[in-house]
Amino acid sequence: MTIDVNHSCASAIPGVTACDSRRVSFRFALDRQKLRTVRQREDRYLLRSNLAASGPAQLWQFYFQPVEVEAAFKSLKTELAT
Repeated sequence: MTIDVNHSCASAIPGVTACDSRRVSFRFALDRQKLRTVRQREDRYLLRSNLAASGPAQLWQFYFQPVEVEAAFKSLKTELAT
């Protein structure tokens, strides 16, 4: 894909104008295989732990526990503010 941009006059400082009539091209290529690999890994988590006796469900619960506690404190803070 190529994007052509025509630069005309631009002013970064009020009262000072710089004109550039050069044509600028920007070209890129999309690596579809790399994009596909990245998208397949989205929304996946790798949790490492030293809690060998705990199962995956328990580890997941431990992982999200601080988020739930923070949400509870935020709710309490909102209630106290009103």
